[in-house]
Amino acid sequence: MFGKTDLPTVPGKEKLEQIVQSRYAKAKEFDYSEVVAYLKFRSGLKDKEIAEMCEEYARFIALSTTYKEFQNLNLPISDTLDPIWHAHVLNSESYARFSQEVCGYFIHHYPALSAAGESALTKDYQENTRQLYLQHFGSPLGKYWGETTVAECGCYGYPVLEAA
Repeated sequence: MFGKTDLPTVPGKEKLEQIVQSRYAKAKEFDYSEVVAYLKFRSGLKDKEIAEMCEEYARFIALSTTYKEFQNLNLPISDTLDPIWHAHVLNSESYARFSQEVCGYFIHHYPALSAAGESALTKDYQENTRQLYLQHFGSPLGKYWGETTVAECGCYGYPVLEAA
């Protein structure tokens, strides 16, 4: 059985880039119309800001799932982008389809459950998320990926192969 501690072979830097870009392309092309409608209705965000959030969310998902799966790195999302992830998780059918289409497995979402948990996620955000974003996508938009941003949630997911 494939479990959390049995990680796949770690691909090289070029292969990781290919995986990130492939997942990003899939995430970017996903139909977010239900998520967009929910955000407009519940938060009053404008179309331009939601479009930016969808773009940054696609990048985040590509990075976080790839590096969690292949290097067991935590790449938490920023608190300014977390609302789009929450909106997507709430639309569970769309989110399950998205997870399968982008990664081939369900992408779990986990929140910080304490101040210490939030502090640990924020440290991972500073050390991992921002650095890998810069490596794969260039300079991040400061309003979504600020240097002093607090991280409240992370993701994890592994392909699980059940024993026959």
